[in-house]
Amino acid sequence: MQRIQRAFTKTVRQGGSVDELLSLLEQRASVNAPATMFDECPLMIATAGNHLEIVRFLLENNADVDPQGLESTARPLQRAALRGYEAIVRELVAHGAEVNWVSVYGTALHASATSGNAALVEYLLDLVGEVNAHSPGPNQHTPLHCAVAGGHLEVARVLLRRGAWAHSHGQFGFSPIHHAAAISDQGLRPP
Repeated sequence: MQRIQRAFTKTVRQGGSVDELLSLLEQRASVNAPATMFDECPLMIATAGNHLEIVRFLLENNADVDPQGLESTARPLQRAALRGYEAIVRELVAHGAEVNWVSVYGTALHASATSGNAALVEYLLDLVGEVNAHSPGPNQHTPLHCAVAGGHLEVARVLLRRGAWAHSHGQFGFSPIHHAAAISDQGLRPP
């Protein structure tokens, strides 16, 4: 059984064929079994590899869209958002991923702002609406903090147009404006 599960995980990781995965499922591989010592499930691995077809396959075969045991780290939705994988984010949301779930790093919106994908930020804002949510982790950043710190001017503009507060303070009292000044980006001004 372990050999089959390892083969399943390897196929997911390498972006292998869905037919091969289906064959392994028929041999009792599990779409939800932890695949690494960090409890990463096949869906997390497929998401990290940007393997959209495999993500779809796993979800269609009852993979848990919000796997448990990952309470302090990212779930598949945050991981896809952090990497800017818009198609995978949309697929996960369509299958019921919890858009407002918060890890120590924040929500999927924080992650997408960090990625610099403005279209993804717009999409998530349409779903969550809360543009000024602070991450619970040590930085207590808003999505705007994340965009500015990453130098993502277009994302910052999207957030500001949607009501982000440029004076919101995170850890140590720093606002997005402080971050902008620190990276010498004078283009970040409220509309």
